[in-house]
Order: sequence, then C-alpha cells, then structure tokens
Amino acid sequence: MKPSINCFAVLICLSVLLPPAVNALPSSTEPVLECGTANPTGDKPQSKVWFAEGSWWAWLPSGNGGSRLWRRGADGSWQSDAKLAEVLEKLPGRADVYAAGNLAVAALVDGRRMAVVALSWSEENDSYGLLAPPLQWEEKGEVETVTIDRDAVGFFWIAYPADSADARRIVTRIIPPRFNRTGPPVVIADDVSRDDICVVIKMNGAVGVLWSNQNTEMILYSRHQAGTPVGDWWDADTVAAGGKTADDHLNFCKPRVRSGEPEEVRLFAATKTSLDEVGKPLLAARVFNEDKVWTTVDFAELSETGEPSRPVALWLGNHPAIAYTVYGKRGSDGGRDNRIEIQHFVPTGTSTSGKPVTLLGPLPELNDVTGPKSEPAVIPVLLLASDNEGRVWELFVEQDGETGGKNRGPGGGAGGGEGKKNTGGGN
Repeated sequence: MKPSINCFAVLICLSVLLPPAVNALPSSTEPVLECGTANPTGDKPQSKVWFAEGSWWAWLPSGNGGSRLWRRGADGSWQSDAKLAEVLEKLPGRADVYAAGNLAVAALVDGRRMAVVALSWSEENDSYGLLAPPLQWEEKGEVETVTIDRDAVGFFWIAYPADSADARRIVTRIIPPRFNRTGPPVVIADDVSRDDICVVIKMNGAVGVLWSNQNTEMILYSRHQAGTPVGDWWDADTVAAGGKTADDHLNFCKPRVRSGEPEEVRLFAATKTSLDEVGKPLLAARVFNEDKVWTTVDFAELSETGEPSRPVALWLGNHPAIAYTVYGKRGSDGGRDNRIEIQHFVPTGTSTSGKPVTLLGPLPELNDVTGPKSEPAVIPVLLLASDNEGRVWELFVEQDGETGGKNRGPGGGAGGGEGKKNTGGGN
C-alpha cells in the first residue's frame, strides 16, 4: 500500500566514489531545490535520473502540471529547461527515463493518459530537444505506473499495469525507433490484483518484464526475444512463490557494459515482500544468472521502530546495492520521521555485504528513492527522494572497489544473509 503523503519534491544525491578516484561533490546541509509538486519521485519501479553530457539530469512532475527537465550545474544548483517546458507541461507528469548516448526517452503516465517522449542532445544548443512529436494516447482504464527500455535491435518497450472493469492486467507495447506510432497492447498476465505492478528491462538481446501477483503469492518474469513477433512472449519464470513473497514494490538497475566485454547475462531486482511480521525481512533482492537460476536474498527486518519499504536497485562499479526508505513510528500527529538507508551486496548479488548505512534522516515524511536505470560510467551516482517540504540534500557514500560497498557513516538496521535459489518455470 502507498503511504498517504502530501509532499513536495526533495532530491537526494548519493555520490558513490568509484575507482579510480573521482572528485567529490561539495557536501551540503542546506536545501538546494523545490519542485512544487507532491510525491514527484513516488513511482516505485521508475528511474527518473541519469548522467549525460557532463551533468546529472532529472525528469520530475511539475506543480504547474506536466513535468520539467532539470539539469544539475557544476556549482550544484538545479535549473529547469525552459525550452521544453511548454511541451512537457501538456503531457502526463510521472516519467520513467531510458538514457544512452545522445538519447533520453521517457514513458509518461497520469491516470489514463500516457505518452512517450524522445529527446536528442544538441551540441549547438547545449541542451536536449524533441527528436519526434510526442506519442500520446489514452487507456480504457487507470494506469498506476509505466517503465521503458530498449531491445537489442533498437525498438523500445513499455510495460504497465492497466485496470479494466473487473481486473488488472500486465500490458506491454512496442515503440519503433522512429517514434512514429505505438504498437498494439500485448497482455502477458491478466490475473493479478489491483495492488500489483511490473517493470521492464533489457537483458542479453531480449526484453523482460518482472511483475508481482499477490493473488497467487508469486513474483514472475517473462521475456521477448528481439526481432520476433510482438506477441511472442516466453512462458513466465517463477522467480519466487509462497510465504507472502509478493508485493507491489519492484525496481531494476543494469550493470554497465564495459568496452570489449559481453553484456551481463544477469539481472538484479529490488523488491518488497508482504511478510509484515516484526523480526522478519521485508525486502528481497531477486538475482538471475547465466545458469537461468533465480536467487532470492532476504534482508531489512521489520522492527518495532522501523519499517523498510520502497527499495530501488543500483550498481556501484563492481557490485549491486539497494537503497530504501525506513519508516519511523507514527507520532501523535500521525506523521513519521523516516530515513534513507543503503545495503550493499557482494559482486554476484547473492548475499549482502556488511550492514546497511543511513544516508539521510530521520526527517519528517522522507520517502521514495529513485535512481538511474543503468550504472553510469565511473562517476558519482545520484539518487532522488521526496519529502513534504521540498528540501534537497547531497550525500556521499564511498565504495571500496573490492568486495562490495563500504560506507563512511552510522551503521544500523538488520543485516542479510545468503540467497535461496529458484530455477523457476517456463524455461
């Protein structure tokens, strides 16, 4: 379930120093940005930030309607792109962003309204501009969220949970690289609850969709091989089943493809379970390897004073990590002081590495971390989060570059353990 929070934007910059040494960004204890809209980073599977052309960028909803493209300057200040404002304010505001090379492509949603916007970098203007007119359409039912990625032959795919009169379905659409049309909706699951979501990701020539099914207590994953008919999706893998393993918190991040190295045949997803018992882990990493085996790594226990939630996956050089919110106890006014934590994993992702570390907080109603869709190249990594006052902070986390992550900061929270394997079904 989503906490009820009436809040403005706050950005959290998580800077991860990757070897070789990277110049540190200046630390700040003062607010640096306000977006003027409630819960701008709140879509759990979405990635709203990326690094390109020497800057960090963010695609966030705007208090004036639609969304804004933001750029972080060398001095640490954020400026919105005025040239694109008129176009973006007429479109849905909640974005998931694919960025690579000179492209930034966003899938946007607001209620039944959906859009795909493709931007291309202009050296002459030192900014992004429209590559094609935005694709816009309206679904028959409400759409909670949407994500986007690109397959091996250049086609884009979006995935989203769409409501009908009597059910919620997991739907995909293909978008040609010319951005001149949307493909037909392809339903890959039609038996999920109205609290389930999905997320799409490219992996080894295919695109795959991970989704939750709380009706059957399962996490499932299906894939589509690039270049095959749009309706040809493989039978679903059972990533995990039973024990209240499913919940509507899913997020992917991809490792960067190094020059001269093959693409990783590996997936790393951050998820939440529905195991709401004190002393039991609430979060889980789902790891897929080249042997087509899914491993679950449970971590982050629910306690009397802290509830881990809304995890996002990220890659920090040689290893994955998961950042998440820890909700505090409700006060007499109904509010909660929350904090953001990060848990590092060993390079294979199959067990945690060290204890989680607090990155920020506790602060009133701090929530909703979002990060880049794939690992940036040897630079600090930026995360965004939201609170109810629109405040902005920049934080630092050092990586040891050897066996996982090592943060300088206060420890705390529950540790993790070794993973459980599931070969799944369908493959």
